[in-house]
Amino acid sequence: MYKKIYIILIGLTILLTTPITGITCMSERNEELIINKAIETVDGQILELNVNGWGKIGKNFLSKEELKTICNRVVEDLELEKLIYRYEESQQHRVLKANGFKAGKIYMEIIVQSVNPDWKAEPKPETYIVITAIQNNTSEGFLKLKNEISMIIHKLGGEPETTVCITVVRKGKLSVKDQDSLITKIFSAVEAKPVEGIIDSHIISRSGYTPHIKDCINVMGEKVNINIASRYNSYENRTYFWIGTPLISIEY
Repeated sequence: MYKKIYIILIGLTILLTTPITGITCMSERNEELIINKAIETVDGQILELNVNGWGKIGKNFLSKEELKTICNRVVEDLELEKLIYRYEESQQHRVLKANGFKAGKIYMEIIVQSVNPDWKAEPKPETYIVITAIQNNTSEGFLKLKNEISMIIHKLGGEPETTVCITVVRKGKLSVKDQDSLITKIFSAVEAKPVEGIIDSHIISRSGYTPHIKDCINVMGEKVNINIASRYNSYENRTYFWIGTPLISIEY
């Protein structure tokens, strides 16, 4: 399990840490408006908001007490309540997790993980933090959450990498063709240039770039800052849409 978390972090590093230079970014207010426009275009019900941030915050293999000190600082900064802590360790990994609620309605998870790899590819110890916020039935305040998480990671000495994902559902079945047409309509509404995508009989995922969203990543030489996916769930008889920036970072 520990190695899996570490590999996920390494994969996110490759995707999210390539700097983009020379980009004129729009204001955060415009970013909020453009995401809301994407949601409105889906014309469905918001199911969940997921804001995730992570960063490398040290180059040492920390003890349980040191991990707890970091975790408690974050808990205090976020003003979390109803906390549950879990600690796991092995010879190469120590992981402290804290779950709680912010303002009584936003579920938050903090993971502080210290690794001391014994494989040759990554021989140096490192410590990471991952902060996730989940809010049901609304996307309100996503930029505030994103900025708050980024600031906390920065205070701990990390370079924060953040993603925002909003899950929207529509009742009934949309065919793959109709799903693809709606994603194309969303891209047009947010003035996004398609970059790449996949489509099969079950799921569609397309990524692109819009100048109205501040943060960007580099994928095979192309700027990307919006990712939209869709699939039909036959058990629920609902069609799901995921709107992510810069990429979708949750399972779909």
